[in-house]
Amino acid sequence: MAPESARRPAALSLTLGDCAGWLHGTSGETGVLLCSPWGFEELCLRRAWRMLADNLADAGYPTLRFDYPGCGDSLGDPEKVAGLASLVEAARLGADTLRKAGVRRLVIIGQGLGATVAALAAPSVEAEGLALLAPPARGRDYLRELSAWGAMVAETMHLPADIAAPGAVAGFALPDGLRTSLSVANLLDLAQAPAPQVLVAARPGRPGDTRLAERLRQLGAQVAEVAYAGYEAALGNPTAAHAPVDVIAAVTDWMQSRFPAQAGEASTLPALDQLRTATFRETAVRIGPHQLFGVLCEPQGRRRGDTVLLLGSGGDPHVGWARSHVDYARELAAAGVASLRLDSREAGDSPGPLSAEPLQLYDESQVEDALSAVDWLERQGLGPVLPVGRCSGAFMAFHAALRDSRIGRIILVNQRRFIWDRQGGVEAALDKVGHYQRQVRDPLKLLVRWVRGDLNLEAALARLGPAMLMKLRGILGGHRRGLACRTLDAFRTLEKRGVAISMLYCRGGEGHADLNALLGQDGGPLKQLNNVERIWLDGADHGLTPVAARRRLLDLILATALTGEVSAVSAQNAPAEAEDLALGLAAPGGALAA
Repeated sequence: MAPESARRPAALSLTLGDCAGWLHGTSGETGVLLCSPWGFEELCLRRAWRMLADNLADAGYPTLRFDYPGCGDSLGDPEKVAGLASLVEAARLGADTLRKAGVRRLVIIGQGLGATVAALAAPSVEAEGLALLAPPARGRDYLRELSAWGAMVAETMHLPADIAAPGAVAGFALPDGLRTSLSVANLLDLAQAPAPQVLVAARPGRPGDTRLAERLRQLGAQVAEVAYAGYEAALGNPTAAHAPVDVIAAVTDWMQSRFPAQAGEASTLPALDQLRTATFRETAVRIGPHQLFGVLCEPQGRRRGDTVLLLGSGGDPHVGWARSHVDYARELAAAGVASLRLDSREAGDSPGPLSAEPLQLYDESQVEDALSAVDWLERQGLGPVLPVGRCSGAFMAFHAALRDSRIGRIILVNQRRFIWDRQGGVEAALDKVGHYQRQVRDPLKLLVRWVRGDLNLEAALARLGPAMLMKLRGILGGHRRGLACRTLDAFRTLEKRGVAISMLYCRGGEGHADLNALLGQDGGPLKQLNNVERIWLDGADHGLTPVAARRRLLDLILATALTGEVSAVSAQNAPAEAEDLALGLAAPGGALAA
C-alpha cells in the first residue's frame, strides 16, 4: 500500500508577509482558516492541527494554517509581539490569501488564544462560520490558566524556578504586549455576533466556555456545542500527546452540515516558500517519498563549515522545544552556517494519517528519514552534514552515523537509548518472567515502558514482593548487559571510522541516569575512546529549557560545524571505511543571548 503521503498531496508552503503558512487542498468554494493556539499548547497540538487541516481538505475545504509573527517558522522576535492586534492582522492576511486562492465563503477555526484571535478577526473578513475550540471567554481567565499551567509543567518537568514566570510555559513566554491586551479582552462583551454560524467545543468543567456559547446565541448566532473530548490528553506534552480525533471529526461534521462542500476551480496560488532577513533566508522543502517537511536556513553571505541537520526529539515538531531549533538555525546562519530543521515521518508538518496515537519513537523509519535528509543535503551541494539530536533525535543521529560513512561528526544531547531491540530484548525478558505474569496487570507494557525510559520498573514492582523483584533484577540486568555490549561495539565502530562524537548531558537528569545505568558512572568505558567528548550541564532539564543551556548547545554546534574549516589546512583524511552494523535497526547572540 502506498504511504499516506503518496495518497494525499503535501500541503503547499506559503508566506503571508513575514509569516509562514501551509495550504491544504487547492479547490473548493468554502475555505477554512486555522488560528492556532499559543506557545506550548501549539507545540503539543501542531501535529493534530495538521491532521485537522488534512481532514478538512479531504472533505473538500481548502484549509490554511499559519504561524503568528514571532512564532513557529515566522519571522520576528516573540518578545516584540505588540499585542492581539498583530495576531488578528496576521489572520486577516490569511483570509486574504484564501480569497486569492479562489475561496468564496470563509470559516475560521481557532483554539485557545487562537479562538480569541478568530473571534476578533471574523467580522472584518466577513466569515460565515466560526469554530471556537477550548475558547477563553475572558483574557484574564486565560492568563490565570496559563500561569497555573506553567507552574504545573515546571514542577512536573523539574524546570528551574525562573522558567515558571507568569505567562511562561516550558520556555514559551507570553510577551508583555500580548499580556496587556489579553488582560482587557473579553468575548462576553461582544456587541454583535462575529459570524452567523458558530461551533463551540467546550472543555469539561470550564463554565466560561458554555457561557460564551450562550452569549453568542443571545447575539443572534446559530450556535452548536460539542464537548471537547480528550482535551487534557492532547496537551500533556508533544511526545505523549493524543490527537483529539473526536473533536476533529466533530468539526468536520459541523462543516459538512452547515457548509456543504462545493467544487471550485483549482487554485493557481504560487508557492511563496521563502522568508528573508539581512542575515538568513529560509526555504520550506519537501524531502523523499514520504514528503518530509523541512526548513532550509542559509546565510545571506558566504557559507561556512558543515550543514547542521537538526533532528526532532520525541513528538516535538521541527521548530524545536521552546522554539529552539528556529533560534539555533538563524543564529548559525548569522555566523555563516547553513542548517535544515526536519520533521520525521508523521511528525509536525510532515504528512501522516489521522490518528490519536502518539508517534512511535526509536523506529527504523526515523533513521531512514534522517538519512533521506543527508542525501538531500548532499545533492544540493550542502555537505558535509552534521546531525544534531536530543533524546530520540540523538538516537537518530547516532544510527545515521553508523549507517552512512559520509557523516564524520555528530552531537548527541541527553541521549537515553542507544539500542532499541524489538526482536529479542523485551520479549525474551517477558518469557523468563513466566508465572509472575499473573501478578502484573500488563507486564509487556511495563517492560516496554522500562526499555523506553518512561518507567521506574523496580519501584512499580516493589509492591509485588522481594522474590519477584530479585528475579526481575536478574532478568533485566542480563538484558542491560547485552545492551551495554552492543552499545560499546557501536561506539568502537564509530571510533574506527574516525567519527567525532560530542555528548552533552544535563547532570543528574534522565539521560545521565540512563547512561550511568547502562555503561557505568558518566559513561564509564567511553572515557577510553579518543573520538568521544562528554560535556556536562548543571541547572538544566532534559529539554534544555533554560536559555543559558540552549546557548551552551548552540556554541557547541557552531564550534563543531566549523571544525572542518579550522583543520582543513593540515587535515589528511583517509577515505571512510564503509560499515554495515546491525544494532537493533538494520543489517553571535540573538534570541539565545544569555
